[in-house]
Amino acid sequence: MRIGTCGWGRLPARRLGISEYSSLLEAYSRLFDTVEVNSTFYHIPRESTARRWRSTVPDGFAFTVKMYRGITHERRFVGVDDLLEPFLRVVQALDAPIILIQTPRSFRQTHEHVQRILDFLSTLPSDVAYALELRGWTYDERFSNWIWVVDPFAEMPPEQDIYYLRLHGSPPGERMYRYRYSDADLQWLKDFVSTLSGTVWIFFNNVWMYEDALRFKGLMDNG
Repeated sequence: MRIGTCGWGRLPARRLGISEYSSLLEAYSRLFDTVEVNSTFYHIPRESTARRWRSTVPDGFAFTVKMYRGITHERRFVGVDDLLEPFLRVVQALDAPIILIQTPRSFRQTHEHVQRILDFLSTLPSDVAYALELRGWTYDERFSNWIWVVDPFAEMPPEQDIYYLRLHGSPPGERMYRYRYSDADLQWLKDFVSTLSGTVWIFFNNVWMYEDALRFKGLMDNG
């Protein structure tokens, strides 16, 4: 199991007991063994930046990378080769095993859109896994070859070899993001993930994501 957060840029390192560090990413990597890179959704960084990030963290640390919004939200998977190529170079520089593909809620679950995503996925390299957060969609068996992303407090995932869970806030989302998970919430999450037989990736994405992820990590470490 991998436990981390969506981004490291707001890590309150000193509040979490790390007084000296070379960068926030380096400090973050002392606490967690994975991070979802969210900044790639807003812009594609230079390869040199990605290589520097990779060299900052220890061996065994895993990046997952959120796909650039120019591909997913603006062009909506059509005519994206000029954006996809530099994005995939960043993924390669990070040695990232998973790419997160998120769609806007306005990209509704129609036959045309299902086929458009399937066609797009068929063009992607096979040496990376793809996690699909198709917001507002219900699970479709045609996507069984890829990872179906859920927030388990809001929706149960289908049975998969790999689970990718993004925790966005108040169960079941009444106060999204501005929510601190309770001890009971985290115990429920622990009990839930213990029923999953595949590999589990968990990313907290709320205001208190660093503290909540550490609390959950401690709960799992203590059995």
